[in-house]
Amino acid sequence: MARALGVDKPLVARFSPPLQKGEQLLGRTSPFVESLAAWVLDSALDPDAAEDAKPLGRRITLFRTPEVRERTHLIVARFRYHVRTGRRQTPVLAEEIVPVACTGPADQPVWLDEAQAERLLEVEATENLTLSALEQQLGRLLQALPALQQSLQQVAETRALRLREAHDGVRSTLGQAGTTEVRPIPPADILSVTLLLPKLS
Repeated sequence: MARALGVDKPLVARFSPPLQKGEQLLGRTSPFVESLAAWVLDSALDPDAAEDAKPLGRRITLFRTPEVRERTHLIVARFRYHVRTGRRQTPVLAEEIVPVACTGPADQPVWLDEAQAERLLEVEATENLTLSALEQQLGRLLQALPALQQSLQQVAETRALRLREAHDGVRSTLGQAGTTEVRPIPPADILSVTLLLPKLS
């Protein structure tokens, strides 16, 4: 990690000023913070990483919490779109990374609204699973991933429509003629999945 971040000596830093001599400020735009975030994400998404490498970033998490009443999937997904505006012939590539959440079967999910998905990002585990339960639930989750990814196309279509309406609204405000075409580029990327299970009574 130190090599990947370009650090060859101990780092002395603070998250807020004032700084003492030799200290670095670790803010949102700090080069160190950006490099660390990129390293964690890259290591989590690397399909060739050795199993015993134990990357800090994990793509799948499972735990129990009283914040849900039924099996709930929280997915961090990346959607891509081709956007054409006005007379532009060449589409512009747009992408977004958003949390989405659903209950129900993977091939017929019930999608929660954005506020609920955002709230689930803050949920903390209150109970771990036994090893046998963990293996069982992980197996079910891995089997469900292809269907979940396919179901995300529905979400992509909805978000594409919203993006088009936003673009057309801006064009209308500016007095520009023409409309916007937004087409999702399948498949959506699943960056991570958190399986939240109800707490046992």
